[in-house]
Amino acid sequence: MNSRWIGIAGLALACANAGGQGDPHIPQDLEDWRDWVLHGEEHRECPFLHSSTATKRADFICAWPGQLDLSVTADGGRFQQTWTVYAMEQWIPLPGDGDIWPREVATGGANVETVLRDGFPAVLLSAGRHRIRGTFAWDERPATLAVPRESGLLSLTVDGQRIVLPRRSDQGVWLGQGEQVETALDALETNVYRRLDDDVPTRLLTVFEIHVAGTVREERIGPVLPEGFVPLSLSSDLPVQLAPDGDLRVQVRPGTWLITLGARAPGVVDNVTLAQAANNLPDQEVWAYQANPRLRATLPHGPRTVDPGQVGSRWPELPTFLVEAGESLTVVEHNRGLAAPTIPSIWSADCGWTSTARVSLLPTPSPARCFTGGAWTWSPPTRCRTRPSTATRCS
Repeated sequence: MNSRWIGIAGLALACANAGGQGDPHIPQDLEDWRDWVLHGEEHRECPFLHSSTATKRADFICAWPGQLDLSVTADGGRFQQTWTVYAMEQWIPLPGDGDIWPREVATGGANVETVLRDGFPAVLLSAGRHRIRGTFAWDERPATLAVPRESGLLSLTVDGQRIVLPRRSDQGVWLGQGEQVETALDALETNVYRRLDDDVPTRLLTVFEIHVAGTVREERIGPVLPEGFVPLSLSSDLPVQLAPDGDLRVQVRPGTWLITLGARAPGVVDNVTLAQAANNLPDQEVWAYQANPRLRATLPHGPRTVDPGQVGSRWPELPTFLVEAGESLTVVEHNRGLAAPTIPSIWSADCGWTSTARVSLLPTPSPARCFTGGAWTWSPPTRCRTRPSTATRCS
C-alpha cells in the first residue's frame, strides 16, 4: 500500500497547534467578531500539509486515524478504531464497501448513521477523540475486505489467529490465513544522519533510517531536532506525525524505512548540540557540514571526524563527524563575503581529508590550518606531505 500521502501529512503537524495555528490571530478590535470571522474557516485549526501554502481547505488534515483492529470469522467480523478529529465535523471512512457494508456502527455508546462516500462507508463525527466500533455479516467470507488508505496501522485476526503481516493491496486486505510467519519480538533500531547547512538562517536536514521487526504498531522517536530548530518539511513512506513535544509518532511495520525532516534555526547559529538520546534514538549520530563560501569562510570542529564511507553518510563529499550525546558541532567564522571557489576533497584512510588543489598555509600555530575556499582543514603531518600542492587534514 502506498502510504506516502498520509506520511507527508504528518508534518501536518500536531505541531501546528503548538505553533499557534490552533489559535488564529484575531486583532483585539475584532475579538467580538471572532465567530463571524472564522465562520466557514474552522479548518484553519487543523494541522496542515508541510508542502502546501496552508491557504486552501485541501491543505489541511482535520482527522488522524489510530490502529484499525479487524477480526473476521467464516460468518462475519468486527472492527474498532480510534480517530482524532481536530476541528469541525469530518467524514471518517470505515472498512468495507458498497457490497460488504458495516453494521451496528457506534461511537461513544450510540449508533451513528453510515453513508457511502468516495467508495467507502463513512460516518460524520464532531471534533474530539472517537472510538468507532462495527460488525460485518456474510454467508461466505470474502477473499479481501476494502480498507481506507488513511489507516496505516492494521491488526488482523482470522479465525482467532493473529496475522503478523497482513497482506494489503489497492483492493484491500487479504482475509485468508496466509503463510505462517514466525513471530519476531518487537524491535526498532534507528540510524540518524544530519547535514548542517551554513545559510541564513542555518538549515538542518535529518534522515532517520529505521529498521523495524515484530508487529505493526506505533512507535515514538525523539525529540528529533536540536534545541531552537523549527520543522519545515517531513517526508516518509510510513504514516508519521510530528507531535507538539518534538517526537515523531510513526506507524511502523517490519522492514527498513527512511524518514526525512527539514528544519531551520531562528537565525545563523555557530553551535549545535546533540541532546541526550531518548525515545528510540541512538547514542551516536553521523553529522556532515555544508559550507557556504558565498556567505562566509568557516571551519567546523568539535566532534571526531570520520570516513563518510565507513559510517554510511548520506553526503560522502562533505566533512563528516561522529557526534556523541552532549557534544556540539561548532562553526568558526574566519571571514565573510565571497570566498574562493570550493576545492574538492577526497578521503584517505591514512591521511584523512585531502584537498586536490594548491592552497596557502596561514601563519597559525602548529599544526597549521589551510584555507580551501569555503572550508578550513588541518595541514598534514610529515608522513602525509607527499606533494607540495596537497593539503590534508588527518584524523
